[in-house]
Amino acid sequence: MESERQVTTPDGWVLRAHDVQPDGPASALVVAGHAMMVDSRTLWRPDRPSLVGTLVRAGMRVLVPDLRGHGMSGPRAEQGGNWTYDQLVADTEVWFALATELADGLPVLWLSHSLFGHTSLAWFGQHPERQPRAFVALAVNVWNRRFEPNPVLWLFKSAMMRAARRVAEHTGRLPARQMRMGNNDEALDYWRDLARMATGRWTSRLGVDYYAELSRVTVRILCIFSDGDTLFTRPADGIAFTAPLVNRQVLTLGKTCEIRALDGIVPDHMGLATDVGAEPLWQHVAAWLLHEIA
Repeated sequence: MESERQVTTPDGWVLRAHDVQPDGPASALVVAGHAMMVDSRTLWRPDRPSLVGTLVRAGMRVLVPDLRGHGMSGPRAEQGGNWTYDQLVADTEVWFALATELADGLPVLWLSHSLFGHTSLAWFGQHPERQPRAFVALAVNVWNRRFEPNPVLWLFKSAMMRAARRVAEHTGRLPARQMRMGNNDEALDYWRDLARMATGRWTSRLGVDYYAELSRVTVRILCIFSDGDTLFTRPADGIAFTAPLVNRQVLTLGKTCEIRALDGIVPDHMGLATDVGAEPLWQHVAAWLLHEIA
């Protein structure tokens, strides 16, 4: 069964999410959030196998947000919407409160792909008293020289960021759809924040050091990377970024993976969430979450 949920943020933005429930009683409620330049359709499609569908079949209820400015939570950037990175971080509180209310005593779990992962971690680090029971992070990383061990690759990444910012400044947004990088454009102020954090530190506009707070995130967290993700979140980058997490477990798909059921599954950045060939990984994620709440 699927329904739509709507909630208004303290600054007046209307956020929407899919609420997907199993046929029988739910064992937990999972908040599953998407990457940048896309929307909730990367995680939940009723017409095809999906990560969210795998969790629902395993008996979990899943809240699938469209993040601010994406999907149903417009206005989108091409419609004149504008938002900052810090606003996405603050929206974590809204999603956590809604999930806690809907769960009605069930464990609240967290699953993130890329963007939703680091914005959520930034908020949970500032609010260690309010954390989910368990957390799965797919390809979570922030582009910054501090987390990129390869100097040549960093030169390439920094050049990409500078070029993308010039495009965003010229057009008033990052035109991801026109650039064939996703189905949702990104706001100018958000992209300015990413460019600032790439050349400086992972901080808020007011100077809150998000990275310094990561050690306060004590929830059990499974960090999943893939050798097939050769640019956006390479395993070395993601492992460096998530190092301060005190209850981190790392799973890297590829030549070093020791889980036989996942042999040969080496998706790229988006494929972790969208490639139907990654379904054994999704089943592993479901089993890991169920084990954490047992």
